[in-house]
Amino acid sequence: HALILSIGVGSGWPSLIPEIGHYFHRNRGLMIGCAAASIGVSSFLICPVTRELIEKYGWRQTYLILGIAIIIILGLVSIIYKNARRYAFPKPENPEDIKRSGKTFSETLRDRNYYLICVIYFLFGYAMHTVMIHIIPYTLDMGFTGFAVKIVVLIGGVSMITRILCAWFSDKVGVKWALMVQLSFMFAAFPVILLPQGFAGLVIFGRLFGLSYGGAMVLFAIAVVDYFGKPSSCMLLGSV
Repeated sequence: HALILSIGVGSGWPSLIPEIGHYFHRNRGLMIGCAAASIGVSSFLICPVTRELIEKYGWRQTYLILGIAIIIILGLVSIIYKNARRYAFPKPENPEDIKRSGKTFSETLRDRNYYLICVIYFLFGYAMHTVMIHIIPYTLDMGFTGFAVKIVVLIGGVSMITRILCAWFSDKVGVKWALMVQLSFMFAAFPVILLPQGFAGLVIFGRLFGLSYGGAMVLFAIAVVDYFGKPSSCMLLGSV
């Protein structure tokens, strides 16, 4: 179960985001941001439905229902995507044109920007997962029992909005400057949570961290497409 789930989750993001980037040359960041924001929207919609299904049918039957629903939805999406691709690319793509549209994977491995993005993404991921794992126990230790789950919802809600806004912002000023702004929010968030401000400090931290968490995730994907182009963007995004 864990292996199949990991394959599904791990392959989705690197496959979907570069493909969206290939379709849209104008407002590319905004389109990627909209797609990424839908992850948060689906969480808000599916979680309450799942809870109701579990209470009514149990978790085993709920798993089966969700699995069948996903198969049907992905089947419909595949049909729509196949038809849309005919309009977007009416003629077979020339391999030489694809090659000229960016760098191959081997060429990217000789580009120092690739390694800079990997290092930045590693540091961002380390900080992000540290917070997401420990924020609920930290909130409980501070005595705010009723706010423990709500702070995760706060972070997720803010990040959902930020995914679209920062993607649009990257179209205006460039992905490098947009990413610097987003990471500065995370840099500012950690000193806030260390200050003895109690509940107010948690709320401010949640908003600042949410601003950074949602936007940076999208911008890293945009950076891979913008810097290295089409030939191996899926593989590069997966490796980053």
